[in-house]
Formats: sequence, structure tokens, C-alpha cells
Amino acid sequence: MRGLHSWLLYVWNDDICERVNRKANKSVVKASNLWHSGNKFKMLLAMLIHARNIKRYGCEVYPQAIIGKNFYMPHCVGVVIGSTTVIGDNCTVFPNVVFGARYSPTKKNPKGRRHAKVGNNCVFGANASIIGDITIGNDVFIGAGAVVTKDVPDNSIIVGINNKVR
Repeated sequence: MRGLHSWLLYVWNDDICERVNRKANKSVVKASNLWHSGNKFKMLLAMLIHARNIKRYGCEVYPQAIIGKNFYMPHCVGVVIGSTTVIGDNCTVFPNVVFGARYSPTKKNPKGRRHAKVGNNCVFGANASIIGDITIGNDVFIGAGAVVTKDVPDNSIIVGINNKVR
């Protein structure tokens, strides 16, 4: 009986977590699509969805960010994706990943890109920080806890703070 009880709790909890993550992923992509439609009402709706995502799911993915197809966050808690970030297709972002800007929009480049441009098929490990206007190539794996401040070539593995390419 104890084995059945444990199994049911596992299945129930796993199902709930996966359902919440699916909803969060859909909500983030929906907000981005609404924002990029160009319609003022849809842009307002995108900002309301963004505010709800922060409160409900604990992730701050700005709707201005351009997000490719098959974007996936297995656990969305603590994820921050800045407003000028461009993310390619088939990318996975694990918890507490930050795509941050190096400077505020009022300095140097007020209307330009301040966040990373990411290629296709990239994976970002937990607690990774991608800072500034950099380009990350296709098929790149950013390890957990890495701090990336320089451009990354295609087919690379980045670990650590000093951008060690493997």
C-alpha cells in the first residue's frame, strides 16, 4: 500500500508541475506574439500577461523579446529575459537564467539592442547569466552558473565565469 501511495503522489505532483510549466511557456510565447502584432490593444494585453506571469510563475520574460519556435522553460522560476533579447528556435532555458543588459537604455545606445541575440538549438543551464549586447551562435550549451559577457561561436560549450570555450 505504501508503494502505491508514493507512486500516486509522484505522478500527481509531476503532473501538476508539468502542467504549470506548460502554461507558463504558452503564456510567455503568447505575450511575445501579442506584442509583435503591432496592435496597441494587443500590446496592452501583452503587458498585462507579462505582469501576471511575474506574479503567478515567477518569471520575467518581457513581451518585447523575440522568442523563436519550440522555446522551453522546464522550470520558469527566476528566469529574466530582457526586452531586446532575441532567442532562436528550439532553445531551452533552465531556472534562474538572466539575459541582462550591460547599461540602461538612456545611455550610449538608447534605441538599440542591449541584450543577447541567441541562435538556434541552444541550452542555458541553471543560474547562467548572459550580460550585454552579445551574439550566441547555433548549437551552444551554456553551463550552469556561467557568466557570459563575450560573443560565443557556433557549436560551443561555455562553462565558468571567464567564458571558457570547450
